[in-house]
Amino acid sequence: MHAGMRFIFHCAALLVALTAAGCAHEIALPGGAVMVSSGQGILRFVPEDNGSVYLMDAASKHPIYAQHIFRGDTVLIDPAQDRIEIRGQVNDHKQKLNCDHVYRIYFDRDS
Repeated sequence: MHAGMRFIFHCAALLVALTAAGCAHEIALPGGAVMVSSGQGILRFVPEDNGSVYLMDAASKHPIYAQHIFRGDTVLIDPAQDRIEIRGQVNDHKQKLNCDHVYRIYFDRDS
């Protein structure tokens, strides 16, 4: 196999591995995470420490979004607009938010 074909083969293998890993990844809520906000409609949270924020749909009881954030960052969840915003920037998320669902924000402070 010449160098060009080997390069293409390795790129394709890497792409398949990354895609498979992304599909299998589920977000786990750490044992030390604390619920900091809950409800229907818009939720806001501003941490006093650095850490990770988790969004859980109460109906599924599984975290659907996670992001490391810094002290003072504003986290805004707006299910009606299907919007997750951190530091004023919209963040991509896989599961569509539903305005009829109850959402919970959990925070796990950095140790």
